[in-house]
Amino acid sequence: MNKWRWSDLEFVLAVARNGSAAAAARKLGVSHATVIRHVSRFESNWPEPIFEHRREGYRLTDKGQKFLEAAEFIDTTMDELERSAVFGDDSPTGVVRVTTTDSLFPILADELESFHGLFPDITLDLSMTNQRLDLFNRDADIAIRPSNGPPQELIGRRVGALELCIYNHCDLNDGESVSDLPWIGFSHPIAGSQAGEAIYEFIKDFRTVARADSFVGAMQLAEAKVGCTFLPGYLGDKSSQLNLLARNVLPMNIDIWLLTHTDVLRARRVRVCVDYLYEKLRHRFKAS
Repeated sequence: MNKWRWSDLEFVLAVARNGSAAAAARKLGVSHATVIRHVSRFESNWPEPIFEHRREGYRLTDKGQKFLEAAEFIDTTMDELERSAVFGDDSPTGVVRVTTTDSLFPILADELESFHGLFPDITLDLSMTNQRLDLFNRDADIAIRPSNGPPQELIGRRVGALELCIYNHCDLNDGESVSDLPWIGFSHPIAGSQAGEAIYEFIKDFRTVARADSFVGAMQLAEAKVGCTFLPGYLGDKSSQLNLLARNVLPMNIDIWLLTHTDVLRARRVRVCVDYLYEKLRHRFKAS
């Protein structure tokens, strides 16, 4: 049994959320030495390294990232217990602003009925856009989107992976080589993403007959028999009009993240929304 102390956990979380001992000390209103002492004691009693200690600050290890997800859950649970003891079982209320891409929006929408059954006094203000809204400037409280490296300053939970597959209309000849088929490519903002760049490298010598600025737009063009295209598997597999031609043909590794800012996560309405969406989305992608 590990001999770590609950009192140290607050300091470890503060360093993970703020990126350095100095920033954590300012956030907690304690000295730099106090933060170092608590973090060092915790790490000395934990079986795996939590942080990489760098000159510019603390960076979570891979095991540390998994630890952070569990620790955030513990922190939220303890806070809820405290609140329940002091205020009773009052329901969280208010507005939570959630942004996601157009291709992920249908997955999010599927979960809203049960969410409102649990939290009827929370209003979700939903933004469906492929442009990145700024969590630092409070354009949104929660973002759900693909990323190969979310900012360290944000609290991130990985919910799944982006798998891009090739689809063509069911009525079109899928016996041809994909290089001989007409293609639907992408314009910005998709074209400027890692996924868009990988797609461009794959189809740059093929005959491109149309471009779309979103995966939903590309799917609609493919369903209209304009050409074949790349789509996320969770989107293309649900279309009754499209055939799957190929999986795993792009050299990329992009995860889907549930992101929020440390400051807004302190609001109970945001915490319960993050916890709910994390469990639902993780289960959805695991099952797909």
